[in-house]
Order: sequence, then C-alpha cells, then structure tokens
Amino acid sequence: MNLIQTFITKNDCYKAGRTIVPKGIMVHSTATPGVMAKDWFSRWNKPGLEVPVHAFVDDQFVCQHLPWNHRAWHCGDAANNTHIAFELCEPTDWKTNRTYALAAYRNGVELAAALCRKYGLNEKAIISHAEGYRQGIASNHGDPDHWWRYFGLTMAGFRADVAAALSGGQGAAPALPENRPQLSEGSEGAAVTALQRRLNQLRIALALAFEPLAEDGIFGPRTKEAVRAFQSARGLAADGIVGPKTWAALAVSYGDVDQNGKVNAADALRILQSAVGKRTLSESERAAADLNGDGSANAADALGVLREAVKGP
Repeated sequence: MNLIQTFITKNDCYKAGRTIVPKGIMVHSTATPGVMAKDWFSRWNKPGLEVPVHAFVDDQFVCQHLPWNHRAWHCGDAANNTHIAFELCEPTDWKTNRTYALAAYRNGVELAAALCRKYGLNEKAIISHAEGYRQGIASNHGDPDHWWRYFGLTMAGFRADVAAALSGGQGAAPALPENRPQLSEGSEGAAVTALQRRLNQLRIALALAFEPLAEDGIFGPRTKEAVRAFQSARGLAADGIVGPKTWAALAVSYGDVDQNGKVNAADALRILQSAVGKRTLSESERAAADLNGDGSANAADALGVLREAVKGP
C-alpha cells in the first residue's frame, strides 16, 4: 500500500476541525469513472466544500486527505460522526477491468486492516455505504456493491480478507500437511481443510478471483473453483485436481524470496537485482518472486512485494 498524505486544508470540513473517536470504517466507491486517487486533491482542496472522505484508493495509491480522527462528511447521516471513510476509485472500463478492480480492492483491504490495528477495531466494524443505508446510518447509495458485483466481490469477502490480513495470513508461510494426497471434488478431511486455508491465505496476495472459502474440510464446487483459479494464475492445468504440481505451487512462500519467514524490502531488492542481471535466483527463489505468475521475476513482482511488506496508514 503506497500511502500519500496531502491534507485538504482549504476545504470547509477540514477547517471545521471537528474530531471523532472512530468506531467503524465505511467503504465507498466514487461512481466517477476514470478519476483516480491523485486527482481528487485539486477537486476538493478549495473553500465552499464540506464533502470529503478521509482517503481515496486506486490500484496504485492511497491518498489521505483528512486526519483519520477528523470528522468527514461522506454519507449524509449519523455515520459521519463515527466512521472513517474511504472511496475506491473506479476506472473508465469499470464494468470489465478485473485486474484493476482486484488491485484496488487489495489496497482497500490493506488500508482497512491498518486502520483496524490503529484504532483497535476488527473486521466486523467495516461496512459499505450500501450497508450503512440499510442500517439507517447513511444516505441511500449502493456503493461499492454496484461495482463489485461485476467481479464477484462482496463486503462479506472484504471483511474476511481484512480478518486474514489482521491475522498475518496473506503472505504467511504455508501450513500444509506432510502427507499431500491427490484431492478433487468430493474429497474430505484434514488435507482439504489445509488446502482451503492456504487458498484463503493466497487469495489477496496473488489476486485470485474467488470468494473466501469455508475451511470445513469438504471439497465442494466452490473449493474446486478456487483451485482452478489458483492453477490458472500459476500456469498450471486448471483441472481443479490437487496433485503434486499444485501442492508444490501451494507450498511456495510467495514474496519471501530470501526465505527467512518475512516479506520485506530486502525481498523486493533481490527481485530487482535479478531483473537487471545483478543477481541469480535459485529455482525456489524465482518461484517465490513471481507474484504475478508470468514466469519471470521483474519490477511488477517487486512492487507487489513492497505492497505486501509496507502496511499501515
């Protein structure tokens, strides 16, 4: 998460100087296709405006425009007094651009998790604008659900992903069984539970397109769908069957290039050094470095590692 802090000091809401004790987080989306996170500062940093959120999020940046404990005016109702709010920016091709949607979603998860840590909240304190309306604490809007539905994203999944981030699950080393039997739809047992847990761990880190799985040890259609999404992302035959090659790919600690149990800037540096020919990576290091699954370790992977390593508002 690349955080840029530029406060809108000319905005009337900023100048009012009212503060809150954050009790929750509200997720919005802009419904303004093509206007990215960095574009909103000039739109809102002017007198006569009192309608800001705390931050804007796109696929690259989180741009913070109010202190997190500053009262914003984002939902037209009671949640202005209790919730931190951020807007997810929509691209021009907002109904079809899955790559952008997942990247912005992932940055939103990281921001929400960081704010939860900062204010002692958990994933249950996170709602969308649409949910706020249904709870009677926000105006009548349908965001971000109206956008996310094109990609199978939901607030329930978002909260589950924040919970995984809070538990350190996104880039953690895998906890897989020593005995790794072939698994397919209809399989049951501890190995299936371990598979489901690992897929949930990798879902956001590798931008996999499936909803969080129930870790119930039952290999049903949704687990098969998740396996196929993982296989496709890693260049494997997407047959939904977990055999030796899929187990091996699941066992990779993605992002932990130096294999010291941490994902940090040193890992990103190794990737960049490899990309310019100044370091030769071993086979296991290359596998850990290739976050985007394109078969190489490059600057895009290094950026992904840095996003995983640097979390916090």
